[in-house]
Amino acid sequence: MNENQPAADERRRYFRIDDCVRLTYREVTPEEMAEGIRRLEEGQVDQLTLMSSLTALNGQMAVHMRRIQNRDPDVAIYLKTLDQKIELLAQALVAQDTSLLTQSGVPVNLSAGGMGLDVAEPIGTGSMLELKMLLLPSFTGLVTYAEVVRCEALPAAEQSTGHSHRLHLEFRHLREQDQDLLIRHILRRQGEQLRAERLGPEDPD
Repeated sequence: MNENQPAADERRRYFRIDDCVRLTYREVTPEEMAEGIRRLEEGQVDQLTLMSSLTALNGQMAVHMRRIQNRDPDVAIYLKTLDQKIELLAQALVAQDTSLLTQSGVPVNLSAGGMGLDVAEPIGTGSMLELKMLLLPSFTGLVTYAEVVRCEALPAAEQSTGHSHRLHLEFRHLREQDQDLLIRHILRRQGEQLRAERLGPEDPD
C-alpha cells in the first residue's frame, strides 16, 4: 500500500465545499440514536436511502461487470441498460418522499467528516442530531448522526435571513458506503465549481 494513501484519504475526508442540500434534522436521545444506527447497519432500506444502497451494490458488482464486458460486450450493454432502468425507478420512488423534496435547499459547508449550517434556534453543544440529507442531482439520500461541537451566534448583519446561529457538526456515525458517496459528491461539486471559476461569467449575447 502506498504510505501516502492514509494522508490522502484524510485530506479528502476533511476537504470542505460550500453546497446546497435538502436537509432535515432533529435532536435524538442516546436510545433513539442506537436504534437508528442498528437499522442502518442492518441495511434496512427506506425510500431515502434507496439510491445510496443501489450505488453500493453497483460498486460490489463492478469487477464482475468488467469481466462480462470483456467476455460478451452485448450482454454487458444489456445489463447496464437494466441498471439504468432500476435507477430511474429508484429516483421515482425517492421523489415520492416529499419530506425532503418539499424542503428548500439549505446552504451548508460540507465535508465527509461534518458540516456547518445556519439555524433559526440555538442547539446546545454536545447534542446529538439525526440528519437526513438529499444530494442533488443524483437523488442520493443519506442518514447520519452528528454531534453539535460548536454553536455560535451570528453577527447581527447576517441574521436578516431569519437564522440566528451557526452550527458546527461532526458526523459520529456515517456508514462507510455513505461516506464514499459523500466524498464522490464533494469531489464532483469541487470540479464543477473549479470549472465555473475557470470559465468565468458567460458573455451576454
